[in-house]
Amino acid sequence: MPAPAAPSTAPTVPGGVTTTVTPRAQPVPMAASGSNRW
Repeated sequence: MPAPAAPSTAPTVPGGVTTTVTPRAQPVPMAASGSNRW
């Protein structure tokens, strides 16, 4: 199952896909919200 999703983003590490997507998606909305608030 993780094989088709892994090569889509990171063919090197299947587990790294989730780790890379999580931190990247989190700072984006957080920074946008903070900029608007500040």
